[in-house]
Amino acid sequence: MRSKIQFFISAFVLLIFINPLCINSVTTGGGGGGGDEGVHIGLVLDKKSSVGKIVLSCINMAVLDIHAQNGTEIVLHTRDTKGDSLNAITSSLDLLNNSKVQVMIVPELGIEASMVASLGDNAKVPILSFTSVPSASEHPYYLQIKENETAQFDAVIALLEKFNWRNIVLIYEETDGGRNSLKDIVDKLQEKTDHVVYKSFNPIVADDGMIIDELVKLKSMLASVFVVHTSHNLGAKVFLNAKRLSMMDRGYAWLVTSEMMDFFDSLDPSALDSMQFALGLKSYIPTSSELQNFTVRWKREVQYADPDLESTEFNIFGVKAYDTIWALTKVIANLYNISGSVNARVSSNGSEILAKLSESEFRGLGGDYQFINGALNLKGYEVINVIGKHGNIVGNWTPVNGLSLDSSLSNDGVGQSVTSDTKTVIWPGRSPNIPKSWLLHESGRRLQIAYPVKGGFQELVTPPTDTTEVTGFVIEVFQAAMDYLGYDVPYDLVPYKNVTGGYQQTYDEIVDSVYHKRYDAAIGDISITANRSLFVDFTIPYTELALGTIAKLDMHNRWFFLRPFDTDLWIAGGIFFISVGVVVWIIEHPINEEFQGSIVQQIGIILWFSVCTLVFAQSEHLKSNLSRFVVGIWFFVVFILTASYTAILSSTLTVQQIQATAGDNIGYQFGSSVRGNVVRNFNFNETDIRLQHYFTAEEYEHALSRTDGEGVSAIIDEMPYIRIFLAHYPSGYALVETTDTSNGFGFFFQKGSPLVLELSRAIQHLREIRKLRELEQKWYSRGKEESLFLPQQNDQTGPTTLSLSNFRGLFFISGISKVIALIIILFLFLRKRIPLKLSEVLLKLQLAVTKKYFTFRVGHPGEVASTPRVTDI
Repeated sequence: MRSKIQFFISAFVLLIFINPLCINSVTTGGGGGGGDEGVHIGLVLDKKSSVGKIVLSCINMAVLDIHAQNGTEIVLHTRDTKGDSLNAITSSLDLLNNSKVQVMIVPELGIEASMVASLGDNAKVPILSFTSVPSASEHPYYLQIKENETAQFDAVIALLEKFNWRNIVLIYEETDGGRNSLKDIVDKLQEKTDHVVYKSFNPIVADDGMIIDELVKLKSMLASVFVVHTSHNLGAKVFLNAKRLSMMDRGYAWLVTSEMMDFFDSLDPSALDSMQFALGLKSYIPTSSELQNFTVRWKREVQYADPDLESTEFNIFGVKAYDTIWALTKVIANLYNISGSVNARVSSNGSEILAKLSESEFRGLGGDYQFINGALNLKGYEVINVIGKHGNIVGNWTPVNGLSLDSSLSNDGVGQSVTSDTKTVIWPGRSPNIPKSWLLHESGRRLQIAYPVKGGFQELVTPPTDTTEVTGFVIEVFQAAMDYLGYDVPYDLVPYKNVTGGYQQTYDEIVDSVYHKRYDAAIGDISITANRSLFVDFTIPYTELALGTIAKLDMHNRWFFLRPFDTDLWIAGGIFFISVGVVVWIIEHPINEEFQGSIVQQIGIILWFSVCTLVFAQSEHLKSNLSRFVVGIWFFVVFILTASYTAILSSTLTVQQIQATAGDNIGYQFGSSVRGNVVRNFNFNETDIRLQHYFTAEEYEHALSRTDGEGVSAIIDEMPYIRIFLAHYPSGYALVETTDTSNGFGFFFQKGSPLVLELSRAIQHLREIRKLRELEQKWYSRGKEESLFLPQQNDQTGPTTLSLSNFRGLFFISGISKVIALIIILFLFLRKRIPLKLSEVLLKLQLAVTKKYFTFRVGHPGEVASTPRVTDI
């Protein structure tokens, strides 16, 4: 720790005293030294590291190839960091200040990356590296000879979705660049996953003790899927300690990004051994004949010259280093017209070089070489299953084609050596089964799942006896959901006990006990509420999202039969019944003996005929077509009225309309969340004595049936309880109202438990295959059809009373028919009293019309038309 602090102090002093010299040299033009000619490139690397050796060898080969092809002279200014970060900074300052290089390549950077990037910005000299730093806007002169850090997380997400991993842990390196991109990466992951926990390690202080502490915490969370996005040095420490903690055993899964996997071939054997059976993303290099020929030449020439590289595999860093020298040479040569033997050392102009390099594109050993937003364009990744020294290529991912795990890549490319013909992914512990995104078998511990001990409504949770286990609707739903998971989850169902050891509880107490980790989870008839969700995680509900109101049917009212119609409709109906009898009597009396007799008899006939039309049973024979016309229209009206009356009365005989008024007592179940709903929606207060609590269905029935004022007018409860009550008491009580102010029942677990998501999916499946409905029929209605005890299952408040306005049209039609009949009868009556033939009446009518028309055309009949006067012109 002390050495790290000393490093930062030393680096800060160097920046203070040396950096102004660098800035001053640039502002004055800073040309090359004397007769120096060619393209001057600075190179700062560790000559002892495997990456440094490969990069240096490939750059030297590129320098020779370029000179041999077009004669361009490339002058390398190489500095050896010897693996020390402080040396990397001082070497960079020396090259910028004294050698006046036009561009610098610093392949391996660690904690000093931001400092070196700042030096390049101040000196306006492009710096190229394999290391990520903060955004291009902060360090515009820093270019990544690698893909954008966050781009590969599309490939990571594709793998997560492929293996159905929803709960993951992201192990991240806390660097300047890392902090800036961390939010983007986590946001991208959380768009596709349900739960992401991320742990950042600071490379300065990440010793074995700290790493072990963090891994122990992750292990205690039962997490089993880890995404490692760190440098190869820090990643090696993580895997070494994970193996010590048995976190590389069966049931775990490790996904490693290219930040580490691109260094895969240069890892220490112990680190490589510790990460066996992990799955990694390695930058993809398209296979080509040029690449194959170069690989063969590199192995022959370089490994012969340096025996230390004999066991080292040619990798992506060598390809990118070789292509980078070609790209820089093309840009600088074209910019300053340098070619052949005409090599002139020109003044460095970093901004022009940066602009041309950012815009350039050419085909190199690794395919298209092009910078996009300060990083190389993304080609894709190989999916590597770490087995042995090299690993198996089990698939690939490209931005165009997405993820493919069919091993469609050839085995001829760089880094594609395989140790086996099989392409099946092998997971830690040599398991062929895909790990879940969490562990439930940690240390053999079984989940402790509490259930409430109920005194009533035991159809939901039936306590065990000496010979039976706990059962009930809730228990069977939970067991069916667990069976759907398809894998064994060890758990014990235990009756909930309060802190004193008793079985009395409220549901909020059960929630509190899970929150404080006395139990892993709880199941039962426990409602989902917003407040409870602050402390535990609920699954989706497995019951209806509604509250119901039940009431006793009132069929002892002597005027019960009048309810379907209101008073106005009854009065109007009676008037029209009598009016039909009167109109028919007026028409039939002169011609039909059945409508004749004494006054008392005729009044009786009128009333009798009116009543008989109600049931279409009139015995009098009608002789007039007018009578038949009136009665026919009236029969249509009567048919509609009786059908409506029958429907409403039928409903009213089943369900009593109820409205909770200020004086009503309302019942609810003790301990449930319904009380708060009643207080909010029925204008009660918390201490209102009209709120009565009960425990069992028997107490519900007793309270509803009392007539001494001590009972309740209605019971409001969750729909499962109401269904059970109505199954016990199918007659005399009914559901009269439902409201969607309940979230239903759900299972709940400690915050962050992955079982919540898995069981939610299982519950949804049970609902789709109607398994929940089957269990409801079994436990709620005892196998009966639901319609037998739940006559109304909708949001209506009960049967409505019909009014006169509902039948205004019908009565209007009937009234018009009577008026027409009476007009015709009156006309016939007047015809008999005025003995005029119809032809004479028509003739007189025609003469009257003609006379009126003639008078209108010729003027008044007493006037004589005068002769027109002729005037002189």
